[in-house]
Amino acid sequence: MSDYPKFAAIQLLLLFGSFILLGCQDNDDGINGVGRANNPPVIRSITASPDTLEIYNYGTIEVACLATDSEGDSLSYLWYVPRGHPYSDYDAMDNPVCWYFSTSDLGDWWCRITVSDGSDVDVDSIRVTIRQRG
Repeated sequence: MSDYPKFAAIQLLLLFGSFILLGCQDNDDGINGVGRANNPPVIRSITASPDTLEIYNYGTIEVACLATDSEGDSLSYLWYVPRGHPYSDYDAMDNPVCWYFSTSDLGDWWCRITVSDGSDVDVDSIRVTIRQRG
């Protein structure tokens, strides 16, 4: 009796088994139904302390962000204050941050926060007011 039928059956089993293994791999791209899609982080709150600062010469405001990520991804933070403030782009990993303001900074400032999980972002802002103490 020839070994060909056994050999053909083994080849067929190996070929079928490889299709099963390849079909069950999780490439984590969220497309095949097996992997998970990434959800963006969510900014829950932004606080400024104080939100209105009255100064003689200079003062500081601390701003903080509370954000969550449903997958538990680590989050990075990028703060930005427009209009050429000397501390406009802040280190992406700092949260909370402290900004120094002087009498040349009187008025309203919008502090913008971008929170990233490495794939998606959420953006929000908070207004702070700098006034001359009288």
